[in-house]
Amino acid sequence: MEGNQKPLESPHAIEAESLTAVSSVLDRQYLHFTDTPIKQYSESQLIISNPFSVPIKWKIIDLAPPFVKESPKEPDAIYRANYSVFWIHQYNGHLQPQQETQVLVTFQPQDIGQYSQVKDIELVVGKEVKRFKISMGGKGIDYHQFQQRALDVKENLPPLLPTPHPVPGATPPRVKRHTGKNKELLLSHKQRKVVYLSDECVTFPSVGLGEESVIKIRVFNKDTVTHKFEVIDPHPPFTVLHRHFELTPRHCARLPIYYAPTVAGSHQSVLAIRTLSGHQMFTLLKGTGAVRDH
Repeated sequence: MEGNQKPLESPHAIEAESLTAVSSVLDRQYLHFTDTPIKQYSESQLIISNPFSVPIKWKIIDLAPPFVKESPKEPDAIYRANYSVFWIHQYNGHLQPQQETQVLVTFQPQDIGQYSQVKDIELVVGKEVKRFKISMGGKGIDYHQFQQRALDVKENLPPLLPTPHPVPGATPPRVKRHTGKNKELLLSHKQRKVVYLSDECVTFPSVGLGEESVIKIRVFNKDTVTHKFEVIDPHPPFTVLHRHFELTPRHCARLPIYYAPTVAGSHQSVLAIRTLSGHQMFTLLKGTGAVRDH
């Protein structure tokens, strides 16, 4: 086909021959979700493309319920989940030649365990029909386990290096090339400098039981591109209402965090925010619930 080297005797025959190349239609056949606290969710996207010269129809088909293993109740058993775990937000559609669409998929575990499910995607090009399998996998974890991981990641983040001030008349240092882990570390430093939170720790004032207090933290995007953010719910009594937002270049947003204690005493949780590129940011939340004298 490249360079029009093949004669176009039968367009549908040529298109059907191209259908065997899965990678030309799907960006991937396995969707892996990050470890997700139970009763919360994480998201991924499946990109479906039409590389052909004719319109196509596509449809996603459920083959079987999701399976779960490594459950605390039965660690060695594999059983079917009796509820939906992988949510497809669009099950069918049409694509014109050279068009593509992004299908949002949500992973929402209700119990601890390793989940997997296989679905079919059916493509119709002219009179030809082809099916490909899509595998999905993700792990549901306890919220306290997730919270501890967030704290561990936060504690192990390398400190930002101070910017050296130039000394008049001094010879500038030679630039070193970095590869492998050193390069990844530099990229991490760079992203942390342009996409970051205003506070590493937020302490609420004493709040009466049944009352509510709100503090807004600032999320900065000093990058030259737009970033999309996902907010992971902190543990009660801390809550957030805006779980998804985006920031255009060189802008900041104020994210409200609510604290509404129902039990007296001190409370602590972690607010985690991540970008679609995988960069993670954390803020430690602290508060004290107080019994008010009436």
